[in-house]
Amino acid sequence: MICPWCDQDFPVEFFEVHHKNHVHNDDRPENQILICVKCHKRHHAESGYDTIIIKKDEYKPKTVEELMIDIDREEFYKAYRISQAIVFRRDLDIQKDPLSAWIKGGCIKPFVGKSDEWHENIIKK
Repeated sequence: MICPWCDQDFPVEFFEVHHKNHVHNDDRPENQILICVKCHKRHHAESGYDTIIIKKDEYKPKTVEELMIDIDREEFYKAYRISQAIVFRRDLDIQKDPLSAWIKGGCIKPFVGKSDEWHENIIKK
């Protein structure tokens, strides 16, 4: 049998079913292709998927809590701080005049900017 990816001839038992969309429960014929073990392992390694293929009977979906535990805390904080810095800089550009007036006024009341107003409107809906 010829592998459609590497064009090499192998015995039939050397082939595995590859799910094109990487969803192992999606057994539609158009989502499956028979490829050699070498191409299958290389594809999963290069695409960032585990090199160990999890069979659909062995697969147990993770809960949101389990997925959150898998996230590295420091990487999360780093990404969060970067995203918040972008939002803060955008808000500063939008609110430069109201913010300056609030500072000149002595910062007596809490500053309510456009982001706060937007957030309050979303919560009310």
